[in-house]
Amino acid sequence: MPGACNNTKSILTSKFRFVATIVLLISSISLSLFISSPTSAETGVGKDVFKIIVSIFGVTKDTGDLVATATVNGNSKVKSFDVDALTFNPPVDNTAGQIIEYLATFPGEEVKPGDGYKVCVMILETSENICHDGINSLGKRPEVVDISVDKAATTSNSEDVDSEDVDSDA
Repeated sequence: MPGACNNTKSILTSKFRFVATIVLLISSISLSLFISSPTSAETGVGKDVFKIIVSIFGVTKDTGDLVATATVNGNSKVKSFDVDALTFNPPVDNTAGQIIEYLATFPGEEVKPGDGYKVCVMILETSENICHDGINSLGKRPEVVDISVDKAATTSNSEDVDSEDVDSDA
């Protein structure tokens, strides 16, 4: 019987080696597949993402709510801003106002150099629309648009004052 024990031990050892080899083989294949094709998510990076950075200057609590739109090739991105809910740091002093930044991204949109785009900011309280027409540059970087809402508020207020003065003189 001593030979039967060695024979059983030899069979168990070879089964263990076979199972260990299969597990090692499967692990190697799984690891190589994982390394060669990592999972990716939309990062906003790549040749197929058109970006516009919109900076809105002169925003105060008195400005009221705003809506920013960016349009390129017939596709638009819209962002609304509840100015009362915004936390300004440092707090708004109502003289110079604050800056709100908005990044409009158009993933998968083919925008060639020279293609036009339009960015508008609407002051909801006055329905005033301040727009900027731009052209996509040759650079591989986001387009940058600065819009000032404090000049618009000043302009509309001065027009109101002028019209009141004209009416009172007539």
